Amino acid sequence: MLSKEEIIDNILYDAQINPSETVKNRVESLLHQKYLQICNKHPWQALRRKTSLDFSTASGGTGLWLPANMAGIEMVMDETNKFEILPRDRADIQFVDYTYRYYTYVPDNTALFEAEDLYLSHGATTFTSADLTTDATNNAGEYVRFANQRGYYLLTAAMTFTPQYNGPDESESHFEIRPKYSEKMVLVDSSAAVLETRTHHVHYWEVPMPLYEDSDVSVLPDDNVLELAILAALPEAKARRPVTKSMQEEALAEARALNPDLPRRVAPRDKGNQLFKNSAQDHYSQRTG
Repeated sequence: MLSKEEIIDNILYDAQINPSETVKNRVESLLHQKYLQICNKHPWQALRRKTSLDFSTASGGTGLWLPANMAGIEMVMDETNKFEILPRDRADIQFVDYTYRYYTYVPDNTALFEAEDLYLSHGATTFTSADLTTDATNNAGEYVRFANQRGYYLLTAAMTFTPQYNGPDESESHFEIRPKYSEKMVLVDSSAAVLETRTHHVHYWEVPMPLYEDSDVSVLPDDNVLELAILAALPEAKARRPVTKSMQEEALAEARALNPDLPRRVAPRDKGNQLFKNSAQDHYSQRTG
């Protein structure tokens, strides 16, 4: 895992580019863009998280909100009965599917709260907003996104958050609490009936924090995949350091091999995705002929 400064230096060296301020800014912009894209493709170890969703608190069949900083879902587990809930598309829920399923959806293109009067400083863990002060709502536990920055920050109080913000200062800027396009999850049983009496564990991975500081370290297990993606998109590098699609795919495969997906249980299961259970009962005791 390399620091942001080391990644940029490697790219400039490999491409034999004169490190002008313009080129450095372009490389840094591509770094933020490609880093986010690559982290969204796979559940890298450093980004893996688990949360419990108590569906008994849901009502009306609309499901529960997922963390707004979620990049993707690895697995949904019924920890009590020890089986996996399988994913389905919302438009493809069959009436009978023999197993418990889940789907996710975006309710609407509306943030929980948004305004245009954000004041935020580099290195801060608090922000100010006259509109949010007037609203007087404490949205602790929700995620907030600042201006056009890529990070998501967890509110611990009305205008206090974690982790520390290391981006540029923002003045009279836009911000969103539980940003647009946040998703909800709905569980259904084998007959497609919505379940609202269960608690399940959701294994997911989150959107990475931006690499703002030169010393910030990438979460990727092998940064070659990031460097190649930037070089392939950098016009100045095409002549001296050409990068093919197969080179990028190979680098991504090597990085994924260092952080494989969560293992699935391999024990035999029935059509309802439940484990077969051995019993001391004589299997032939009910036979009459």
